[in-house]
Amino acid sequence: MKERLITGTIAGSLFIMLLYLGGYSFYVFTLLLAAIGLYEINKMGNFVGKYNFPLFSGIVISVVMFLVSAVHIDIDKTVWVLLYSFALMLYILFTKNEYSFEKAGFSVLGFIYVAFGFIAFAEERAVHGFWYVLFILLLIWSTDSGAYFVGKNFGKKKLFKSISPNKTIEGSIGGIITALTVAVVFYLCTNIFQNIYEVIIMALVVSIFGQIGDLIESALKRNFNVKDSGRILPGHGGILDRFDSTIFVFLILSILERLFL
Repeated sequence: MKERLITGTIAGSLFIMLLYLGGYSFYVFTLLLAAIGLYEINKMGNFVGKYNFPLFSGIVISVVMFLVSAVHIDIDKTVWVLLYSFALMLYILFTKNEYSFEKAGFSVLGFIYVAFGFIAFAEERAVHGFWYVLFILLLIWSTDSGAYFVGKNFGKKKLFKSISPNKTIEGSIGGIITALTVAVVFYLCTNIFQNIYEVIIMALVVSIFGQIGDLIESALKRNFNVKDSGRILPGHGGILDRFDSTIFVFLILSILERLFL
């Protein structure tokens, strides 16, 4: 417990400081998180050590993608997926199918989930600023806290027993209600948003997709029979354990903005 508290305090303080600073420092920070996340997901797939190319090429392409975004060069992100997929197809030939198409499919999905999630996080900070991103994070964190409290004390019906046995429907609803409460308080205490309905819709979207992101990572870990994605954060697990909801939410928000704004 003490180790978890110390790690959380130090890492949390550093995170908020870099989030506030924004700019290139936050791009570098999120790139580092993406690189570690790619390592974790490749390690879960048992590629690290035996098949290092998917990890190495994923990190290299991520570096270029983050650099291009940081200097505001507009390149369709489909290009990066195609480039990574092409590199993996060549690697399949090089290994004579030992690194299979099934493994390549997992690597591509992992790249989209991790690298695109963190680049969306960095770009949302660059475009919308500190307070907007902090608002989204508060919704994610309050959902998690509310779901845990309600689920632990009142939860009876399992949400997805085969994926995450401890999560309940009551907890999920409690998380959404907590996020809505935080959103309304944030709206009343700041002038970031002008429309209460916009705030409520955002709270619902963030809370629901945040929980989905958490479940996706739980399904991923259960598929590979691992407890945590990594051990880089003592008492907290890995980077993906801490940012599973965050990267999924910002990825969804990025998609919605491109579709409707």
